[in-house]
Amino acid sequence: MLLCFVPNADGVPHLALGMATVMQVTGEVAADAANEPAADFEVRMSDFAFSMPTSVPEGVSTWRVVNDGPQPHEMLLMRVNEGVSFDEFLQALIEGGEAAAPGVPIGGAQGLSLGGASYLTLDLEPGTYVALCLIPDPATGQPHLALGMVAPFVVEATQAGY
Repeated sequence: MLLCFVPNADGVPHLALGMATVMQVTGEVAADAANEPAADFEVRMSDFAFSMPTSVPEGVSTWRVVNDGPQPHEMLLMRVNEGVSFDEFLQALIEGGEAAAPGVPIGGAQGLSLGGASYLTLDLEPGTYVALCLIPDPATGQPHLALGMVAPFVVEATQAGY
């Protein structure tokens, strides 16, 4: 099933507005399908936190994202606009949703069940970034972000010539 947990300006997740569908995967499994890619970094998600690097070098890297649950979690990545602090970004996000956040969505890892893992390859430029989870908590209805599932990290510029 494909679902979108990103809320609209009124705080309603897109899936409640019809952004959901079912798909079926068929066919043969490729002989090399069991080989996982080599990861440069690992992110572990739990109720309600990210365990991840606080700084990474610029450029292309492969990330392994794992859900230690028990709830489903996702890792939405946003690049914070130049000159905006993490606290300012977070306040705008909480008050106005993703559309009001002073940053740019750059992708991430889909919702994963307990024990699930996925990989993504990113080409990151220097700056401040934020990982967050918008999946709603069944007990409170609040997005995991509101329960503290947000983590800033910095992409550092590499120095050439040395």
